[in-house]
Amino acid sequence: MVLLLGCAWLLWPLHMLQVRDVETEEVYFRVPVEESQTVRLSWIHSIERTPWVEEYTVREKQFWLREVRVKSFGAGVDVEAAEVVNRDGWVIMRGMDRSDPALIFRYSTKAEYRLEVEGHLFNLKQRVAHHRPLQVRIETYPRFWLLIQDGGEPDENTPSTNG
Repeated sequence: MVLLLGCAWLLWPLHMLQVRDVETEEVYFRVPVEESQTVRLSWIHSIERTPWVEEYTVREKQFWLREVRVKSFGAGVDVEAAEVVNRDGWVIMRGMDRSDPALIFRYSTKAEYRLEVEGHLFNLKQRVAHHRPLQVRIETYPRFWLLIQDGGEPDENTPSTNG
């Protein structure tokens, strides 16, 4: 019975949020993620030089856009939202009916990109070189594959407070 449970544990699939380089396929982060968890990607807009925050909910291995917050509604803001409010200096857009299987962006140290999963901040600056094309995607792996790949438990990289 113990052997059967051990095999089931090793084969049990895990959903992992994976951040990888589009060109080299190097994986920078791989962290467990569950249905309805929140993923937040934020940066400084390259033209307006103001903060931009996108908040997603994980559903069926997709990123469902829940909210977009911007400090200025200018160049590049193309979000169609059912609800738009101004609060505390932010333009907040909600009610977008949009999902993506992956978030793709070119990482820039100047844009101060930050990635949070359920409130845990992952330090991109520490691992990713300036101007690398990144893809954030949810992949499913059997636990044993992760143990072989990483040589231990799934990579949960210590969350950082400085992005």
